[in-house]
Amino acid sequence: MKRIITILTLASCLMLLNGQLLAQEKQLKKAETLYKNYKYNAAIPYFEYYLDIEKRKKVLSTKTKLAYCYRMSNRQDKAEKLYAELVQEDRVRPIVLFYYAEALMSNGKYAEAKTWFMKYEILEPDDEKVALMIEACEKVTTIEPVFSNVFIEPVGINTQADEFSPIFYDDGIAFLSDQGERGSSFAWTGRPFLKLYKSTKESNGAFVEIKELSKRINSYKKNTGPVSLSRDGNRMVITRNSDVPSKRNRFHMQLFEATRKSNGSWTRGLIMSFCKVNKNYMHPAFSPSGDTLYFASDKGGGQGGTDIWMTYKTARGWRNPINLGGIINTNGHEAFPFVGIDGTLYFCSKGHVGFGGFDIFKAERGADGEFVRVVNLGEPFNGAKDDTGFIISDDNSHGYFASSRMAGNDDIYRFELVGVVMKGDMLTYDNNYENLNRPKAERSFNNQKVESIDLKAKVTDTKGKALNNVKIVVETISGDIIKEIPVDANGNIDDMLTKGEDYILKISKIGYQSEQVFITTDILGKTINRTFKLQKK
Repeated sequence: MKRIITILTLASCLMLLNGQLLAQEKQLKKAETLYKNYKYNAAIPYFEYYLDIEKRKKVLSTKTKLAYCYRMSNRQDKAEKLYAELVQEDRVRPIVLFYYAEALMSNGKYAEAKTWFMKYEILEPDDEKVALMIEACEKVTTIEPVFSNVFIEPVGINTQADEFSPIFYDDGIAFLSDQGERGSSFAWTGRPFLKLYKSTKESNGAFVEIKELSKRINSYKKNTGPVSLSRDGNRMVITRNSDVPSKRNRFHMQLFEATRKSNGSWTRGLIMSFCKVNKNYMHPAFSPSGDTLYFASDKGGGQGGTDIWMTYKTARGWRNPINLGGIINTNGHEAFPFVGIDGTLYFCSKGHVGFGGFDIFKAERGADGEFVRVVNLGEPFNGAKDDTGFIISDDNSHGYFASSRMAGNDDIYRFELVGVVMKGDMLTYDNNYENLNRPKAERSFNNQKVESIDLKAKVTDTKGKALNNVKIVVETISGDIIKEIPVDANGNIDDMLTKGEDYILKISKIGYQSEQVFITTDILGKTINRTFKLQKK
């Protein structure tokens, strides 16, 4: 009898084990299918599930794919950690060393990044990108700010979703976000499809009443944006997924030209004649006159990656695009162009010397109007994370840009160039400018010394467990947003506040109850030490 029981028990264990193996293989198959279809964010939990159980076979291949999913989903902290394991393997592909260095650079670890870029260069000496990345790691500390007096603050429309690519629109701004309703989502990011929103700006500077800009322009199960609006407000060029699939069944980004009707509504837009369904055309930017259009594309015939191109309009329509050439474009990615009222071209690049990720640059022209060099805007516009979508007002006094510098998701920031005036075609600083009308708490300019106090804090749950992915917005007592405070992966805060002022800290995290905390800096010491606890919903 005991022998029979033993045999039955063994059979049951084998059946259970076989069931687990089948479940593992099923999860891996799902992950592989999603990965092959560029649905990187959707593939992550399936790869993670498989690797959590499987410790032997296919681990190297699966880890490599999971790390790439992290990279493509902009989860650079997780990408760095996994790539750090992979580069120790004997059979790892050389490109993994490059991706590891890229992740280190994105996390501000420039010396380490340079070491791994150099190791990659030994293995792949013909890859021209790596020399640029090594140069960037060496020169990052030498990048000087283009604007020395800058005030920056996050705008009130930001959420825990992505908000980016702002444009000036009527009495406020329009911008992109994936904050929309859940349900069908873009698997690459795992979030709702991007839509175009608008928000009106009140006299006190606050943005109110966020709405979809147009249901004709925003399309079901398609990403919409970025867009560019002509200065007369009557024409718009829109980035949107193609209506027609490519040969590989991908719906590439295309440019559509829409017009504004007399009642203020928009047409859906017609695809621009030079777009091809097997390539991406995106990030449009009108010139001030509206007869020239800049955009980003991987259409081929350029420097590599995505390049900045231009086309101009004649009586016969938009002409064949022209690549802006090697002064502007690199074999990395260039994107997000914008043209100021004075004709200055601003754009973003991963190929020019920068801090990591996308940086914002301006292109300078010679006497003949040709581009002669590009200049990194420097801090505070650029940092180790992605900084994109720069726009500036026609009087060159203020503008907006997007950055993932805080919680990893993109937020929109407003900037003010303090004391900048136009003299002819040149931006100069007015030495008589006095910053007397701005509240003391808002005088946080780059080169202005303000007495400050250190905020050393930690965010935990009610049991004392450190929390990450926390958003903290600092406001004045009157409700003006000052800035967003970064919180690291271990829930730690190391920031500064202006001494002698009172603040409200709005603390939020998905799945937890939001908190508002009163902070006064009118104290004797130089440091505030606090612990903020969030209650789970």
